[in-house]
This record gives sequence, C-alpha cells and structure tokens, in this order.
Amino acid sequence: MRANLAGEIRTAIATAPCTLRALARASNVSHTVLVQIRRGTFLATPVVARKLADALEQWGAACQRSATRLRKAARQVRKP
Repeated sequence: MRANLAGEIRTAIATAPCTLRALARASNVSHTVLVQIRRGTFLATPVVARKLADALEQWGAACQRSATRLRKAARQVRKP
C-alpha cells in the first residue's frame, strides 16, 4: 500500500500547478521530504498525503472561483 501511496504522491507533485517549493510551503511539508519521496528515498506517509491533498484542494477551489469570475466578466463584455 505504501508503494501506491508514494506513487500517488509523486504524481501529485509532478502535476501540481506550482513549484515543488511552493507545494511544500502550502502543505506545510518539508521541501526535503518531498524531494526524498520523489526520489524514492523516503517513505510516504498518510499524513503527508493528506497535507498535500489539502493544499491542492485549496488551490483547486481558488482556481475554480477565478475561472467562474473570468467567465462572468467575459460574458458582460459587448461584442463589437
């Protein structure tokens, strides 16, 4: 199960909409720990996975709100 968890964390790191350092800051997980998990030299833990998931969900919600506002603003612009 930990191998699957580590794989999912590596995928989340690779597809995150930010740098590794920004993800570390947002999730309150050490940058070094994320690098080591990515390299396979540190065991992934459920705590780290939850922290990363929380940070990604917050970004996702913020991005969704921004997209909604942009679409609304775009609809209000008159076409020439």
